[in-house]
Amino acid sequence: MKYIHRLLMTGVLALSSTCLAVEPLVVGVGQSSLPDSREAGAEAARKAKVAMGENPPRMVLVFAAKRQLDTNLVAGVAGEFDRKLIHGCEGYSPLTTEGNFADQGHAIQNGVAVLVLGGAATIEAASANVGDLKGDRNQAFRECGRVIGAALRPRIEAASKGKLVMTFGNQHVGDNQSFVDGLYAAAGKPVIVVGAAAGGPDSRQIIKGEVVVGYNVAILLSGDFSVGTGLAGGGQDLVRVTEESLAAA
Repeated sequence: MKYIHRLLMTGVLALSSTCLAVEPLVVGVGQSSLPDSREAGAEAARKAKVAMGENPPRMVLVFAAKRQLDTNLVAGVAGEFDRKLIHGCEGYSPLTTEGNFADQGHAIQNGVAVLVLGGAATIEAASANVGDLKGDRNQAFRECGRVIGAALRPRIEAASKGKLVMTFGNQHVGDNQSFVDGLYAAAGKPVIVVGAAAGGPDSRQIIKGEVVVGYNVAILLSGDFSVGTGLAGGGQDLVRVTEESLAAA
């Protein structure tokens, strides 16, 4: 099945694992609302690092207000983590376990969330530029998804247990369905795909510590864990649809 997070819809992802000596998936989260992007990146990264404990980071994901996603933000995060591990994108309202920045709405000015992944699971990133949008727009996004799906396919086919692809980047509402269609078709074996409409053609992303424009990013997680998803939508009662999503997951 395919899952995609669309406008006026709330998606929830739940992961569970067996109790092992080395946990299959370890997560650390931090956030900051400092106005200076470098300081905000550093603060959020420090919090996430503390949450990881002694577990080494395998992937660092950064989600930030549009104004704050720049090279200074990356430098702040890179003060705590290897720059090549850092991926991310700008967005309207980052969410973390500490809280969220939704009260600022689409005009959010200060908000940085850092999610660090570690553990024994396979954690791999793939990315591709959407490219020329002057022709067949749907085909451009479908091809972008196909390139990413093909890059992840060997790992997906090798995974015998839980597997999940998280996507973000240049995949705003209206374009994200074509992107996911392409990714899913090229991925080979069935895999759950979740993500967010994080920005349009001029949106910025972070790939291996470099700030780029117009890319989509996908993170593959696979290992000894189970995946539960829930999706609900319609209307503006976000509390209700979130509760429905949680129950389904």
